[in-house]
Amino acid sequence: MTTSGPGEGNDAATQRERHLELLDIEIARVAADPTALIRASEHALTAARWAVNTDEQDRRVVALLRLTAELTNAAAVSSASTEPGQQEIRGALVVLPPGLARDGLTTRRWIDGLWAATAAGDASTARRLARLDLSVYRQDTVPGEFEMTQAMAAWWRSEEIGPFLIAALERSDPDSLAPDDIDFSLDVIAPTVAFFRRLADRDDAALNQSLIEASAAFAEYWSRAGANDPCSALSLPLSGLSRVAVELGRVIRAIPGAVPPAILESSGPVLCCPVCDQPFGDAETSCSWCGTDLTVDAPLEVSLDQLLEDPGQSCPHCGQTCPRTALRCWNCRTTLF
Repeated sequence: MTTSGPGEGNDAATQRERHLELLDIEIARVAADPTALIRASEHALTAARWAVNTDEQDRRVVALLRLTAELTNAAAVSSASTEPGQQEIRGALVVLPPGLARDGLTTRRWIDGLWAATAAGDASTARRLARLDLSVYRQDTVPGEFEMTQAMAAWWRSEEIGPFLIAALERSDPDSLAPDDIDFSLDVIAPTVAFFRRLADRDDAALNQSLIEASAAFAEYWSRAGANDPCSALSLPLSGLSRVAVELGRVIRAIPGAVPPAILESSGPVLCCPVCDQPFGDAETSCSWCGTDLTVDAPLEVSLDQLLEDPGQSCPHCGQTCPRTALRCWNCRTTLF
């Protein structure tokens, strides 16, 4: 379960710098070649993993995870577009060409992108990724992993997450899996779902114990799978859920080899469109969903915990759920009030 190969005999710092250089090269190619978006997202994530592998205190990991998510979302936008557009990447608007082939979109990339956005506290990109049409994505994940990530996506959409967590456990039942998938189910999926479910409790001691157990199982899995693999230095789901815990006011501790300290820093206020409640980036001047001029209308200023704890509302027109503060439905674009 990797997004790039092992270290090829080089030390972690060398690998980190190599992927950072390749990341810059691919981002420079985006305007002319949309496939560079996918390569760039892979380099950003791998650089983040090697950065943590080199130094647990490396604060660049948050920016690299945010960039991973931005590039993943940009790839999805390009694949669905027929005309050039603009996308915020690294705090600036970048020309985004259309036409990325859909066969380049996989559930593996979506999963990594959503958890990366969540771990970085990037509500804007997380909510966009949470609302993508995944029916066009090629499935390439271990059973249960997709369903577990769908639970996080549902949380970002202000929807019920319980059915997805149940589905994740059912799909990852070792009795129904191929032999090669059993270890991942027992050491990664099940402990992460247990930690996920602990977020509903108000017991910080139990929450931290669950994280310790999930991190130990994660480390055990990668100790068998390949110690020199960059994936062994950072768990995206555990980091994402730990970031959520912090935003919800829970007391959580960093875990070496799974959740780096930089992840556990609470975000500031999130700016949202005053009409549809979609978070937006600093460089955006119009809402990507409803087209509202963000330079004219005062945006909503919302804390990340308020976004995550939004109970949602049911649209009377399409019956789908959208944020309680939205004045226009996220699904059918109908005016709600």
